[in-house]
Amino acid sequence: MRIFQLLLILASTMLSTQYACASDQFIPLAQVNETDSRAKIVLLRSDSFAGAVNGAAVLDGQISVGSVSSGGYLLWEREPGTLKLVVRKAGLAMTRASGDLEMETQAGEVYFVFAEPIFMGPYKLRLLEKNEGELLMGKYKPPSLKQGQQQQ
Repeated sequence: MRIFQLLLILASTMLSTQYACASDQFIPLAQVNETDSRAKIVLLRSDSFAGAVNGAAVLDGQISVGSVSSGGYLLWEREPGTLKLVVRKAGLAMTRASGDLEMETQAGEVYFVFAEPIFMGPYKLRLLEKNEGELLMGKYKPPSLKQGQQQQ
């Protein structure tokens, strides 16, 4: 009976931690419906339980975009051209456990990237179709803007 109580407390603590974590964005938020001379990137992090407690650091080249929590997203603008996206797990294995995606971006386009943590491994990154990305974005938690914390 005591073991059951401990497991119940542990499970509820882990679940509350998962949903209490917020995504923090270090650069200005973009608007998805705008069309202009810049490309827009939306990174959605899986809401799976794997890695739920740890945030994930997101880099666009050498620019730190922010930290995305489980079930959250980041949304930013960038100059068109080659996107070198890196998503790293927080903690000791940060440099070994990263997912990378390189692709060309065009002005006025919106790109949805899905990041899924792999247990004890890197993030799996994949490009989503626009309609799938928009649907998921409506279900995921938006980031809070934390300007002044940007690291390069």
